[in-house]
Amino acid sequence: MSRLPLSTGALLLTAVLALGVSTGPAAADGTDPPDASRPVPTDTTPPAEPPAPTGNPPAQNTPAPPDPAPALAAPGVDLRIAVVYEKPAYFAHEVVRARATVTNVGTATATGVTVTSTGNIDSHHWTGFGWPGVTLAPGGSAEGTASGYAGFPNDGEVRLTVTATATEPDTAPADNTVDAAVPLGVLRGAYSGVVYGDGDGNGAMDPGEALPGLEVRLQGGHPWARYTARTDANGRFSASTLPVGRYVVEFDGPTWWFPGLSVEVDDVDDPDVLIRGTHQVAGRLTATAAFTAPTYAVGDLAVMNLTVTNSGTAAIRTLKAVCYADVGTEADLGELGREDGTTLPGGTTKSYPVRYRITAAAAESGHLRVDCVLGAPPVGNGEIKAGDTARVPGARATRSAGRLVQGLSHATPCGPCRPPTAPLVGVKVYLRSQLTGQVVARAVTDPQGVFTFHDLPADLYDFGVVGPWKAPATYVVKGGDNSSVPTLVFVVAGPDQPDPDADPDTGPPPGGAPAPPGAEPDALARTGTGLDRLALTGVLLLLVGAALVTRAGKRA
Repeated sequence: MSRLPLSTGALLLTAVLALGVSTGPAAADGTDPPDASRPVPTDTTPPAEPPAPTGNPPAQNTPAPPDPAPALAAPGVDLRIAVVYEKPAYFAHEVVRARATVTNVGTATATGVTVTSTGNIDSHHWTGFGWPGVTLAPGGSAEGTASGYAGFPNDGEVRLTVTATATEPDTAPADNTVDAAVPLGVLRGAYSGVVYGDGDGNGAMDPGEALPGLEVRLQGGHPWARYTARTDANGRFSASTLPVGRYVVEFDGPTWWFPGLSVEVDDVDDPDVLIRGTHQVAGRLTATAAFTAPTYAVGDLAVMNLTVTNSGTAAIRTLKAVCYADVGTEADLGELGREDGTTLPGGTTKSYPVRYRITAAAAESGHLRVDCVLGAPPVGNGEIKAGDTARVPGARATRSAGRLVQGLSHATPCGPCRPPTAPLVGVKVYLRSQLTGQVVARAVTDPQGVFTFHDLPADLYDFGVVGPWKAPATYVVKGGDNSSVPTLVFVVAGPDQPDPDADPDTGPPPGGAPAPPGAEPDALARTGTGLDRLALTGVLLLLVGAALVTRAGKRA
C-alpha cells in the first residue's frame, strides 16, 4: 500500500518539473541587422566650359550602309539597321534629329520589332517603333526618329549607338547595331548690365544708387551650367562666353529685392540692361486685419480693414495684396488689387478696405474667414500675413460628422490627397468656441474612426483631440445634417494632448488615450507578469510534490 503514494508523488514531481521548463521565457537575439544602404555621393561640380567653335562645325555624317550584295537570304529573321542625321553637324543649342531604318532581309516574318539607343542626347524615344513593336514581312522595312538636345559637347560630337531587335532570334545579329556620329559645336554670347538699388523709391537710378560688389548668378544655356559675375564700383557686370540659350538670373543682395529674370542669350551683342532693386519689405512692413462689424447677414457688404505700416524711411512702391475667403466669395481689394499696386510712403500707417458680399455659402458655414498676404509683390518680397473672421449667424447643424485618420504630415502639400492610414478608434475629440473659448461639443470615434457632433450653431470652431496627436487648428460646422459624408480630418503623431474635461486634482480618466498605430508594447508586457505568477505556482507545486515523495518513502 506504500507504493501507490510514492508513484503518485513521483508523477506529480515530474509534471511540476515539466511545467517549470515550459513556463520559462525564451531567449532571443535582440541585435538589429546591419543597415546595408549607404548614400551615394553626387558630384555637384559645375561642368567646365567647352571651347567656343570657330565658324561652322565641319560637316560629317554616318552614311547609310550600301545595299546588300545579291546573295541568298538567310533563313529566318534577319534585321538590318541604318541611321542618318537630319543635319551634317549641330550646335549644342539645336535639337538633334536622327532617323533609323530597319529592314528585314531574312525569309521569315519579324514581330515586335523595336529600336533602342544609347548616347549623348536627352531623349531616346524612337517614334514609329512604339510598343508592342512593328511587324516586318521578309523584305519589309520601317522608319522611326529620335530627337533631343545633345550633352557633353566637350567631346565635340553627337554619338548614338542604335539597336534593332525582334521577338524572334536574329540569324545574323552583327548588323543589328550601328554607331552614328556627327560633329557638335557650341555658340557663345554675353549678358551684361548695371544693377542699382532704388533707395528713394522713385523708380529711376540716381547718383549713388549703383550697387558694387553684388554677386550675379546665372544658370542655363546649352550645355546647362552655372555661372557667376560680380558688379564693379559702378554697379556694372558682364558675363561673357556664355553658351547660348535661356538663363535664370538671380542677384545676391541681403537688403535688396530683385524680380526673377529669365533672359535669352544669343551670339549677337546686346546693349546693357538696367536692373532695379527695391528694399526688402520684411522688417519694414507690418499689417493687421479687422472686420468693421462682428456679424453680418446674407446680402450685406462686409468690410475688412487692412491696416498697414511702413516703418522704413523710403516709400514702398507696387504694394499689393492677395486675399482668400474660405467660402469662396469674390473680394474687392481696392488700391491693393491694382495691377501696379499702390505706394505707401516711409513712416506711414494707412488703412485699406477690403470688401466682400455675404453669400448663402457664408451663411451655411456661419462665418466668413478672410486671410491676406501683402508685399511688393506679395509673393516674393514680403509675404506679410493678416486675417480676421466675421460671423454670419442663423444656421444650425443637427449633426456634423467627421472621420479621424492618421495622415503623413501637416507639412506635406495637398492635404486632402494625403493617403490615410487605418481609422483612429476610441479617440476623444472636441470643439472649442472661438468666441468664448469654452468646449461646446465632445465625441469619441467609433470603429470606423467616425465622430459626430449634435445640435450646434454653424460656425468655425477650434478643433481638439485627446492623446498623442497633432490635429488641424479649425473645423467647420455647416447648417443642416452633414453626417452622410463625414469630413476627413487628418492628424499626425505629436505631443500628448490633455483631456480638457479631466479633473486637475485627479488627472486624466483611467486607461489614458490609445497609443498611435505601430507603437511598441511595454517591455514588461512582453516578458509578462503573468509568467511571474505561473513560475510562483510551479515552485509551490514542486514543494508539495517533494513532500509527498518524502512521506511515501518513510511509510515504505
